[in-house]
Amino acid sequence: MEKKQKRITVGVLVSGIMDDFTRMICKGVMRAAERRDVDLVIFPAKYVDRDVSDNRDIMYEYQYGTILSYARKQNLDAIVAATGCIGCFTTVERMEELMKQYAEIPCVLIASQLPGYESVNSDNFSGVREGLECLIQQTHCTRIGMIGGPEDNFDANERKKAFFQVMQEHGLTVDEGMYESGDLTRNSREAFTRLLDHNPELEAVFCINDDTALGMYEELKRRKLRIGRDIHVFGYDNIQAAAKASPPLSSVQADPAELGENALELVLKKLQGEAVQSLVLPTRFVRRDSIGSPEEQQWGNIIDSRMIDSWFADVFYRCKHEEMQDTGEQIRQAFQALIRCICSIYTEEEEGIWEMKGLLEQLLNVNTIAYADVDNLLIVLRRLQKILMSGEQAYTKSQRELFPMIYQRIIRVMDQNLGVMQDQSIRDSFDMKLFVQKTLQFEKGTDQSYGTLLENLSWLHVKNAGIFTFEQPITHLVSDPFRAPEELYLKAVLRAGEVQLVPAVEQKVRLEAIFTENRGIRQDCMVLFPLFVNETLQGVILCEM
Repeated sequence: MEKKQKRITVGVLVSGIMDDFTRMICKGVMRAAERRDVDLVIFPAKYVDRDVSDNRDIMYEYQYGTILSYARKQNLDAIVAATGCIGCFTTVERMEELMKQYAEIPCVLIASQLPGYESVNSDNFSGVREGLECLIQQTHCTRIGMIGGPEDNFDANERKKAFFQVMQEHGLTVDEGMYESGDLTRNSREAFTRLLDHNPELEAVFCINDDTALGMYEELKRRKLRIGRDIHVFGYDNIQAAAKASPPLSSVQADPAELGENALELVLKKLQGEAVQSLVLPTRFVRRDSIGSPEEQQWGNIIDSRMIDSWFADVFYRCKHEEMQDTGEQIRQAFQALIRCICSIYTEEEEGIWEMKGLLEQLLNVNTIAYADVDNLLIVLRRLQKILMSGEQAYTKSQRELFPMIYQRIIRVMDQNLGVMQDQSIRDSFDMKLFVQKTLQFEKGTDQSYGTLLENLSWLHVKNAGIFTFEQPITHLVSDPFRAPEELYLKAVLRAGEVQLVPAVEQKVRLEAIFTENRGIRQDCMVLFPLFVNETLQGVILCEM
């Protein structure tokens, strides 16, 4: 009988799984893993050396760092690691020291660089240059400031260099105080305050990432400054929240999914003994109302296939992030057919109105709004309207009412989707609170508590999971080193949504075996969470992603 070949298992070291940037990295890694038929284990380690002593809500998040000790050669064949995110609050030297524990495992870094490692990064210069030159050449800004990030963060340093280089190339000086360092989050209010207080004539701000830019929004609104008019702002990453901000946030689109996808391909080549080199992926600037309406630009009047394809790329760039490539192709074809039909209505008078309505519904029926940058979609339609109605001829009533009808239909679908999203958000919030409540009560629970805890994983839409505990709880303080015990105890499993308690005689599991099949909970992609109550570690939860 032929021996079954062991499946390759790759560890994915990230800071978390709830933020847009990391979720997109994970999507890319998962997409490549499915294509290459390998297993994944995701380790959301949060942030090394982050000081949370003044924030009681997250003061025990340091416990997430303990899961890094489960990523061992005995468990994993290769690793991809977003060290720049995990280590955004610490030094390069500290991350180099931390990564030494994986010295015998093939490894590729994502969105970061460390000596001796191959990596996959975004081109920090081209997108930042494009955004800054838009401010300088199109909105004629000369007083531009920047909110940066920690000095030891690779991306932060690259973007800072790009900022100063572009300003210098255009003969613009950056006065002392026009650059401030934040912590890569919207909580960088001290940096916002210093930058704005020291530079009352500031015309624009480039923020190191979108989350920081959204924090800057809050500060600017507190000061009654109108974003896109009184002051311009753009960020980096182009997360979904950027397009939904008010006003929509201009941003550099760096595709985190492509970072993850390429990193997995690279580490698999390395695992097979191939010589590999680091990659730098292209970026592009997405302009929105936070630096003035793009409609102010001078548009051409020729609508051809190339222009339609460019519009599609501007509006539906998220399609390529998703696993459903067929849906993306459906949307592309429906979008192209709609634009061409609209154009024909203005050259053939009212012929095609009913066809256009059908094509619009066809486009919306493939869940367009979920994939679209709606702000850019409306910009494209306004641009199309301006081109088609720029002549002096008399337009029919149907032609004049065509675009308002399209806008009205899109807005109605947006409202419907928003209601569904709000309902889901309320349900997820309730489930999450219930899960946290049960976790905090776990310390005083019984074996039945393990099952109850798994039942409340519904907020993550998890159908398969397992709880592994230590023989005895471990007190682990913020500065304590941690090494996972060699034996754990599988207390309960969630399989296909059904909870089962594990008999005592079947509970003991060797550490190197927890990522292999255990009572059917193993899936192609799993994520490992620490199970803790304040400073006391109880074990880990392994669940499907």
